[in-house]
Amino acid sequence: MKRKLAIILIAVIFGSYIPAPVYADATDDQIAKIEKQIEILQAQLEKLKRKKGEQTETETEAAEQAEDVVIGAAEPAVGEKYKITPIQAHYKDSGQRYFDEVKAKPGNTFVVVKLEIENISDTDDYFNWLNFDCYVDGYSTDVTLDVLDRDDPTAVGDIRAGKKLIGCIALEVPVDWQELEIGFKEEYYGSTISTTINPDSPIFQ
Repeated sequence: MKRKLAIILIAVIFGSYIPAPVYADATDDQIAKIEKQIEILQAQLEKLKRKKGEQTETETEAAEQAEDVVIGAAEPAVGEKYKITPIQAHYKDSGQRYFDEVKAKPGNTFVVVKLEIENISDTDDYFNWLNFDCYVDGYSTDVTLDVLDRDDPTAVGDIRAGKKLIGCIALEVPVDWQELEIGFKEEYYGSTISTTINPDSPIFQ
């Protein structure tokens, strides 16, 4: 009798048991949550990719800009024919002229500036140092050839289209000068292109 009751009880228990869909629902919820997380992560990944791309582009632009100014460490003077970039400068107390020593006036010194001159036009041209038009602290000053070193030739000569030459100009300036404007007239009676340097410019050696 007890055995029969036990069998009936077991049958009733298993017969009345219907697996609840809670596990299926839970699995669906988990899948939905994971899919949502994946969607969020994908969105974050795309955002990071875009940010990385923008950063790389910015770094590339910065590198290109740095590359443009590395040679000069000063802003070039750019016109229709020429691009003139100061690339080096130093002080010089005196020079030579017909074996006579040339000295700066009391309270003055000479600044020798090495320039890179590029013919940016599509035709060959002659570069003439006589076309320089320079100012020191707003006052006109002449280019002095007498204090140039032998290994620093004057910036003069033919330049083919797209080509460059290196040359120097020397200017007498007060020892406490603040700004040197290097100007050049592409045409003798034309407008002047110019660039400025100061005593703190990194081109000074």
